This record gives sequence, structure tokens and C-alpha cells, in this order.
Amino acid sequence: MNISFGKKIPITYCQIFDKEEKRFVGATCYKYDCNDKSDLKEIENLGEEWRYINETLANMERKLTKVQRGLSCDVAVFTLEKQNGETLGLCCAEDREKSLEVNYIESKQDNKHKYVGQVLLASMGKEVLDNDSQRKFVIKNAVSSAYGFYEDICGFIEDKSSCDLFMPREKIHQFLKQTKQRTHSPIINLKA
Repeated sequence: MNISFGKKIPITYCQIFDKEEKRFVGATCYKYDCNDKSDLKEIENLGEEWRYINETLANMERKLTKVQRGLSCDVAVFTLEKQNGETLGLCCAEDREKSLEVNYIESKQDNKHKYVGQVLLASMGKEVLDNDSQRKFVIKNAVSSAYGFYEDICGFIEDKSSCDLFMPREKIHQFLKQTKQRTHSPIINLKA
């Protein structure tokens, strides 16, 4: 069980490729519990260049309001950050009992890093594997321009009964192995 005292929770350590430094560098994936305003402020401070920041903040605000009333809420926000604290990836998801459902995911649009999206998704996939043997990993309403990335690069499969993509557990294991090979680093679990 993770306990928050107003801080984001580190869930994995990994590597991404820094194009300027021409080498792989360490990165940490964090999960925000949205239990206080400091989490919202930290995401708000990322700035307007993030495409889905307003949607993410609205979801975080909704969760904070519910938590303050003693209610539960499935909103989960993940970031991928370099060791210097620079945020390179942002994801807003629904952390349900039987699934982790990605609603919005993006990487910083500065073209200075490689593998940010893959590593963020792989970290979340590891979270799925570690929490429940029946849990599913889902991409909700993927934009058509991203289907190639999700299906060909990551291994998600189209759900014929909906507009969603999903990754079966065996594919998550393959995706983690592939990400390890591409980034020359395993996705290391940081949770106790």
C-alpha cells in the first residue's frame, strides 16, 4: 500500500534516449494520488503546450473533490520525468478494479527524446501486471493517427465490440521485454 503525504508516488525507474546527449538517460514514472491541491498545481505548472492538460486537470479536480468528500474516484495521472525533474510524458487514466484505461496520453513535443510514450505505457503495463491477475490494459477511444503506434509498436489489439484497444497479459510481458531491449534497461518496480 502506498501512502501519500502530498507527493507523487514513484512507480518505476527506466531509461529513455536523449537525442541531444546522444545516450540513454534515467527516467522515473510517477503516479499522482490527487489527494491535495499540490498535485494539481504541479501538473498545472507544466504549461499550456501540453495538448491534454486541461482535460487532465479537470479529472484531477474531480478526484480531489470526491476524495475530500470521502468518496472514491478512479482517476489516475501518470508522468514520466527525467532525473532533473523535467516532465516528458503525461497520461490521464481510469484506475479501475479490473482495468487500467488510458484516456489521454502524450509526450512533450520538443523532439529531444525517444521512447517516452513506450516507456510510459510499459510502466503502466507493469502496474497492471503487478496489481491483479485478471486486470486489463486498455486504450480508450484512440485517435486514428495513433493506431499504428499502439498496434504495431506496442502490441495493443483492437476490440471489435468498441472503439477501444486492449493489451492481453501475455502481450504486456512481450511489450515489457521489447521496451527493455529498445531502451537497454528493464522497467524497475519502485513500489514497496
